[in-house]
Amino acid sequence: MARTKGAKNRLYQLPDGTYGPRRMALKVVNPLTLMPVEPPRIVSERPDEEVLKDIMERYEVYGIFLDSAIRGDTQALTVVGAPGIGKTHLALQKLALAAKEIGHDKIKVINGGISPIGLYIEAYKYRHKGSVILLDDSTDKLIGTEEGLSVLKALCDSGEKRKVSWQKLTAALKDEDNNEIPNDFEFNGSMIFISNQNLQETIASGARKSEDVKAIVDRSVYMDLLIHNRQQISLWVDHMARKSHMFAERGIPADHADRIMNYLNANRDRLTTLSLRTIGTACDVMKVAERLAKTKGGDIEFERLADITLLRKEG
Repeated sequence: MARTKGAKNRLYQLPDGTYGPRRMALKVVNPLTLMPVEPPRIVSERPDEEVLKDIMERYEVYGIFLDSAIRGDTQALTVVGAPGIGKTHLALQKLALAAKEIGHDKIKVINGGISPIGLYIEAYKYRHKGSVILLDDSTDKLIGTEEGLSVLKALCDSGEKRKVSWQKLTAALKDEDNNEIPNDFEFNGSMIFISNQNLQETIASGARKSEDVKAIVDRSVYMDLLIHNRQQISLWVDHMARKSHMFAERGIPADHADRIMNYLNANRDRLTTLSLRTIGTACDVMKVAERLAKTKGGDIEFERLADITLLRKEG
């Protein structure tokens, strides 16, 4: 993305992937640290080809370590990247294949928020070697409490022994059969922790909880997919959309698919949101534009409809 000259007019990347002046960035609250954050970096000026090459290599390595974690060779894997870029989709694909060999009862997928005690109980149930827990973007709730951090740090430890403890008095330490769960146990399964937050930037901010986040990063195999700002997200979305059958599955012809991608790429810094999910929304807009052209006659006004439905309002 081009940026204006002069320090006062520079655009800074905000945590949601959009851009704004420095005064806006300083007002943003990072939900992970609950503190104001400095803008992480000015928009990248690296050539698109280099950026995409790095992302593709990291995504390939991500797949390798997913396989390793599912086999039990990698005890803990932490992966970060923007939301809606396919992190979880790839993990679920590989877990579905693995379930045919190791059984569905060995795999636990936790989506969205989970309480610290809830994670402790699930970890106990899947504590045995050969079991796999996929914890998908539950960062905010867990890192926001001492109990959650304690459980998460223990599960993400790559040491020989992972002792998980729950010392807080509670009557909830029971399984679904009302059997009591001990206050500590050894976890021998594999842990895959997927986060939408850039944990390295949280650590670099020096804000509250940054040391605890650092402990999680240090204890596991940590992979940053380098998909955070609009340039990176746009390149990856374009790559995945064109190599997959996303448009064909939605009944969008090739020429209209190209029209959608050209629009999204040209407006990547003005889009309200940008992820692989945006492709589906854009396809819906295209279908409406196609139907209007058939019923009322005239050209397919995709761009006019997209300007109103997909772009941020300015001014």
